[in-house]
Amino acid sequence: MSEIDLVDVVIGNYTQEKKRFSWRGPNKKQARLDYFLVSSDFQPMITSCDIGVAYRSDHSAVFLSFQLNTNEKGK
Repeated sequence: MSEIDLVDVVIGNYTQEKKRFSWRGPNKKQARLDYFLVSSDFQPMITSCDIGVAYRSDHSAVFLSFQLNTNEKGK
């Protein structure tokens, strides 16, 4: 991913092992099925990222909040 300048936002925001996985199966197997990839230029604008709870699916929603620069150019 670094070759095309993409960053996995979920891994970057979660150091806790529990939140890093979006799927849990039998025998304590865990996997990442859901990602949110952004350009490294966009990464500083991210204010929060969270993995939602999956009901009846093997996929979880990944929620991303960000703050755009609201300063007007030239002022």
